[in-house]
Amino acid sequence: MWSHVMQRQPQLFLFLGDVVYADKSRFEVWRWPSHLSDMAAIYEMQKTQPGYAALRASDTKIIGMYDDHDYGENDGDGSYVNKFAARQLFLDFIDEPQGTARRTRPEGGIHTSYVWRGPISPAADAPVRSTRLILMDARFFQNATSDDMLGAEQWAWLEAQINTAEPTDLFILTSGVQLVSTDKRVGEGWRLLPRSRARVFDLLAKRRHNKNAMVLFLSGDVHLAETAVTYTCVNDSAETGADSSSGGGVTVHPFYETTSSGLTHSVASHTLNSPALADWILHNFILDAKDSWAEMEAGSGTGIHGVVSRKNVGDVQVDWAAEEVAISYVGEHNEALLTQRIPFAALRPRHLASSKELPQLVQAKCRDEALRAVSPPMFVLAGVRAVFMAVAVLLALLGIPVALLCFCFCSGRSEQRKAADTKQKKQH
Repeated sequence: MWSHVMQRQPQLFLFLGDVVYADKSRFEVWRWPSHLSDMAAIYEMQKTQPGYAALRASDTKIIGMYDDHDYGENDGDGSYVNKFAARQLFLDFIDEPQGTARRTRPEGGIHTSYVWRGPISPAADAPVRSTRLILMDARFFQNATSDDMLGAEQWAWLEAQINTAEPTDLFILTSGVQLVSTDKRVGEGWRLLPRSRARVFDLLAKRRHNKNAMVLFLSGDVHLAETAVTYTCVNDSAETGADSSSGGGVTVHPFYETTSSGLTHSVASHTLNSPALADWILHNFILDAKDSWAEMEAGSGTGIHGVVSRKNVGDVQVDWAAEEVAISYVGEHNEALLTQRIPFAALRPRHLASSKELPQLVQAKCRDEALRAVSPPMFVLAGVRAVFMAVAVLLALLGIPVALLCFCFCSGRSEQRKAADTKQKKQH
């Protein structure tokens, strides 16, 4: 696979975890942490592997993030006792310069970001574009008990990265485990920490600057490749002054994720190297049937655009001239197992009123956001009713008739809701 990577002469090679399996195993089922000296030896073995050594010697920049097996503990989190030592071992492997924040940050964590900014072609009048790559550390601070994937310090750092005032055309966020995709019945993922997952989407959807920028997620871990998409809807009518009842004040934020895993083994290699058997196992035991694009069109699930069960390496090319992101999952024989092209327009936020091509589920979800601006939330309405009932009881105890007051309030509220519902039906 390393020769296939070299043929493509990438500007950047990005590890997204499980670079090595530094934890010990028994029958590939039970796993436990290795001694640090053993971890160092395993890293050195990978670092001197001829194919990877050739990539290191090339002009390709190599960066990365660990996941659990190269972190040192299967499904490891913030409680892992050797996490500070594991940090240094991983950073030594990817040749992280000495003295960087990734190595010296007192609270730990190897989260970081990179910015590329420049003209899209050699032409003198070529437009300048900027990409911000954000590597999130989903291991060092993870606390599943409190539904916290990143920890307080990293959340503050991530918020600052997303809200940067520096011109940014494309945000790329990475995670060792899948963030957008929720279609697995087994294994790890941000789906198991739903509040953290929603918080990332919320930060992106409500960023203060670069509001028209594109967003793309990259991930690994699952021993297969796939491209997934989900959407977040934000009612920003108060800020834009648009009529939210017609959908004009609701912004739809698309979040695409490309997952590539893995270089040395995959679901197919675990099943007698039979893609047909692997696909049968995937669709009958591992993948949640509701999380398909067809089901999303029908009204549920996350959109999944194809699944690759064989060994693969992900090739992501941002084509500024063609205004598209080209994604290719390359197999061990240098063949393109799956190729997809995502137009820039599909990666950018858009108003609901001009998004009729979106799946029915997304449109319905965003219409709900619009309705919230027309009708008070039910818990507010229930609170108001409770106050009126309390006043009614008090006045009744004083012998004052209040039945007419309560009837007028409840009936008036009901008629108002009916009017709002009628208006929505006419508009949609």
